[in-house]
Amino acid sequence: YVGTGIATLIGNSQVIIVTLVSWKLLGERPNRSILLSLPVVILGLALISGIWDGEPYGEDPTRGVIAAVLAAFFYSSFLILYRYSNRQMAPAANAQLDATIGATIGLLLLNLMPLEPLGVQQIDFEITWPSHAWLLILAFTCQVAGWIAITYALPRLPGAHTSFAVLIQPVLTIIWGIFLLDESPSAQQSAGMILIFVAIIAVTMFGDAKAKPEPV
Repeated sequence: YVGTGIATLIGNSQVIIVTLVSWKLLGERPNRSILLSLPVVILGLALISGIWDGEPYGEDPTRGVIAAVLAAFFYSSFLILYRYSNRQMAPAANAQLDATIGATIGLLLLNLMPLEPLGVQQIDFEITWPSHAWLLILAFTCQVAGWIAITYALPRLPGAHTSFAVLIQPVLTIIWGIFLLDESPSAQQSAGMILIFVAIIAVTMFGDAKAKPEPV
């Protein structure tokens, strides 16, 4: 509805959600830079949705933004629970295996639900080559190696810091969407993306989250 690059960027606005929830539930108080970035991200999302744009990119930008924001909430919930579940700093591969099994079971259960009206198609179990071979290579390189590294870092850093660290993904996705998939965001949508980038950079450089000291 809104293109791969923009959708991935909005989905990764989880950085704001993770920061606020970590503050509320885990006592990791963000500094002013993080708090000031919130309205900037909200404005950026509004611009990307195309609500003030005569010719926004995508078949249905508003619907696409709503779906991507929902994805951001689910992604945030996963990161927070994933980090909390490994607070004893067990081997990263163990936690990654548990998450993979859970994701597989959840995907199979969702496949039984009538989600076609929402634009979600059922899983096609027919194997096609070489497409699935490329997906397997992607899975065992980028995804497995990357998420083991993320799993190792999550319990060792504040939630805000780890959520910002994974934002290289949407940055590259937007670049690849423009150059490889011929996606062409409008000027207003591009301005929204720039605002979100500025907020991300500001929090990365100046943001800080101090954990509340535990009572003795």
